[in-house]
Amino acid sequence: SEGAAQSARSLRDRPLPQPGARPSWLPPQLQAPQSQWAAGTVFQDEGDEFGAQGVADAADEDLEVAVKRVSVMLEPLAIVVLGSVIGVVAIALLLPVFKMSTIAAG
Repeated sequence: SEGAAQSARSLRDRPLPQPGARPSWLPPQLQAPQSQWAAGTVFQDEGDEFGAQGVADAADEDLEVAVKRVSVMLEPLAIVVLGSVIGVVAIALLLPVFKMSTIAAG
């Protein structure tokens, strides 16, 4: 509780960031001059293959590849699980029939 109070006091005493200030967590590659911090211009680079749309396309392609890898790895597992469930249901249905036939023969 004392640590939480100390943390709250340190947050209270911290100065507010200046308007237009860059976040400290932003990697240096993405830090741009203040004049370029207008909406939609952060990722634009005229001579580069990755403009604003290029960054989105690259991220989308990476996501598609990751989803495809996961689905390829999960398909065999899904088949095994589904086969096991069907096998258990089939055995559960046939076991009483076999028991009844042994009783009738018996």
